[in-house]
Amino acid sequence: MQQKILILAANPKGTTPLRLDEEVREIDAGLKRALHRDQFFLEQKWAVRPRDIQRAMLDINPQIIHFSGHGTGDEGLVFEDETGSAKLVDGEALAGLFELFAEQIECVVLNGCYSEVQANAIAQHINYVIGMSKAIGDRAAIEFAVGFYDALGAGKPVEFAYKFGCAAIRLAGIPEQLTPTLKKKPLNGSKDQPQISGIYQDVLGREPTDSEGKYYVDLLEKGEKLNSIRDWITKTSSLLQDGNIISLECLGNLHTGFKFLDSRIKNNNVSLASNIDAHTKWKVHVINDEVVALENQGVINGSKWLDGITHNDSVNLAPNTEGGYTGTKWRINIIGDGEVALDNQGESRWLNGLTENGSVNLAPRIGNDHTGTRWKIFKH
Repeated sequence: MQQKILILAANPKGTTPLRLDEEVREIDAGLKRALHRDQFFLEQKWAVRPRDIQRAMLDINPQIIHFSGHGTGDEGLVFEDETGSAKLVDGEALAGLFELFAEQIECVVLNGCYSEVQANAIAQHINYVIGMSKAIGDRAAIEFAVGFYDALGAGKPVEFAYKFGCAAIRLAGIPEQLTPTLKKKPLNGSKDQPQISGIYQDVLGREPTDSEGKYYVDLLEKGEKLNSIRDWITKTSSLLQDGNIISLECLGNLHTGFKFLDSRIKNNNVSLASNIDAHTKWKVHVINDEVVALENQGVINGSKWLDGITHNDSVNLAPNTEGGYTGTKWRINIIGDGEVALDNQGESRWLNGLTENGSVNLAPRIGNDHTGTRWKIFKH
């Protein structure tokens, strides 16, 4: 699925001139040359007024929002009014707007001075928000933005892209690499998080992943019982023991009758089959307490390991799990009774069976718009 990046730029009359055009031009150039360039669409809005933000949200439906301009700390970010003069918009106002689009927005970047205040407010509703803890120079702001979007364009997750952007500032010889700060959305109903963490520690000896924690806290808010959640986690983890032979059924597939993860290649990807046979059976190899590799049982000779490190978000088979085959490592996220989502550790994208042609690929995230990332486990 293509991700839309909305650039909101403002440099009102009477404020210090910024090199916003250079920043946006460099972001655009980096995305156009990126490995996953087809996955991103860049939309630019200039001399932005508050009303323009609202309209852009409705018209563009972005997954990533990038503000480029001035920030003033507690008073807000600097946009423009009808005359082109400065118009301050505080963090709570922006947070209230973005909350309405929380299901679609994955990340907000506030590339303006002292914008950490607004980042804290917005992060109450959005998964990832980047703000600046103090004043940031033009050059540092550009280096961070270019590094951040270069990493996203290479298929890296937001947290990696943030660190890459900070590293870019330092590599440029600018001592401002600590200015960008990353804020993550707290778990909804965080009072329930200790209970979920306790279950994971008791059953699996680890903390839940972010996706697992958010999923189960949301269920608790809706009235689900802790004992039921414990039973699901216990049951699902038992299905994924080292050496188990399993099949995976896609729960969101559009193609009736084709649902089991299959090693046979279709459209340069592994595919889905209607029935269980040797090619839909996978042997579990536990790498650590939350990461597995899956070995197909229908391939006698040649590549047989499920591999997510391929071009164009496709999923194929690798000959082994060593060396450069990092895409054969999949992090397990337990999200229901015998249900999982598989997070590829090479591309940090999710195994997805919901495609137009019946093949399997990688999706950028799990959620309401990526139902093909949910898989039911059957043990043989």
